[in-house]
Amino acid sequence: MANSDKNIVITPNVNQTAQPTIVFTGQNAVPITLRVTDDGALSFEGSAGQLFSITNNLTGTLFSVGDSAGNPLIEVTDTPAIVTYAPITGVAGATVLDDVSNQFDSDKCVFNLRLNQAILGNSYIVDSKDLEVTVDGRRLEPYVNQNAFAFLPVYDSYKGFRVRENRLIIYNAPEVDSKATVIVRKNSSTKQIRRYPFSATTIGLGD
Repeated sequence: MANSDKNIVITPNVNQTAQPTIVFTGQNAVPITLRVTDDGALSFEGSAGQLFSITNNLTGTLFSVGDSAGNPLIEVTDTPAIVTYAPITGVAGATVLDDVSNQFDSDKCVFNLRLNQAILGNSYIVDSKDLEVTVDGRRLEPYVNQNAFAFLPVYDSYKGFRVRENRLIIYNAPEVDSKATVIVRKNSSTKQIRRYPFSATTIGLGD
């Protein structure tokens, strides 16, 4: 890393299939590339992946920032609104996931969670309560993990919904033509656990 590393390299790529780029390199020798994509967007990219992008369009998504896995972190749309994505804590923005209603057949209960046609990463949603799921205007209750004991078996049955990795489980299979919305409200750092007002010790002592 030295002053000799500083450089700006412009590659027009005229009459080439490769996209035009401008590579900015500072003294730290960690370049950032500005790429003009085939659809006219400006994509800023580094060693961690795409840093952010801007499109020449005043409808839909105007500006977005993604993480190293390609999942959106923040997005500015034409509503106008700023939609905040994971990782976030507390009450923050909302992310409307892709519609799952077209998969309802009165039998199916498990649905892949997608954003912009891409399946979410397994760690994108930490706890079921981070989602808001509504079917035909009725808001479903999220599953809460149980603090299990050897004498109290864990069950996987609930009246509402549950998230396992990147899959949504709706315990009562929605009817055909039902309409649902799935919204990420926040991302918890840990899963919520329902604790019982007793323990194995207190039961053993007869309390």
